Amino acid sequence: MKYILPVVFFTLITCTYKTPEEKSIESVIGKEINLEMYRTILYYGDTIPFGIFRNKYEYLSLVYLQNNCMPCYEKYILWNRRMDTLSSNKHTVLFIIIGRSVNDFLNEVKLKEDIEMKYFIKMDPNFNFLRGNQEIPKWIIEQSLLIDEENKIKLVGQPFLNPELSKQFMNIISN
Repeated sequence: MKYILPVVFFTLITCTYKTPEEKSIESVIGKEINLEMYRTILYYGDTIPFGIFRNKYEYLSLVYLQNNCMPCYEKYILWNRRMDTLSSNKHTVLFIIIGRSVNDFLNEVKLKEDIEMKYFIKMDPNFNFLRGNQEIPKWIIEQSLLIDEENKIKLVGQPFLNPELSKQFMNIISN
């Protein structure tokens, strides 16, 4: 009996221990993302007003990428392939891409795989997104963010990479 209490205590401590990364991610949940720097975005090659786009969707997955980055091209392809399985009419994806030319980015993507441009894109040649959101660590932004209609972070990470994130993602966008 005298050993049970220490074992239970040790189990509780080890099961509730969070890594520094987990603590950092938890600290940004609920923080507001600044998107005021954007006036327009691209959709199927057309430029549309950001306000009209933003009012249409309750939830956005913000996927931060850059041109001349091989893993970024693969990430773009992965998001395009996998988001169809997690779709909702209240949610869409906005790719924010560091670079000057969407055509340069998409041409590099097409060298790997011919993917239809079915989500929204904002080119960010001057790093406006990072500058406007300096309180969020860059490594967290690069994980991808799910935000709500108030631009508050609801989830960090690619929702299709593990079942737990997929479940959390679906619970959020389904409410």
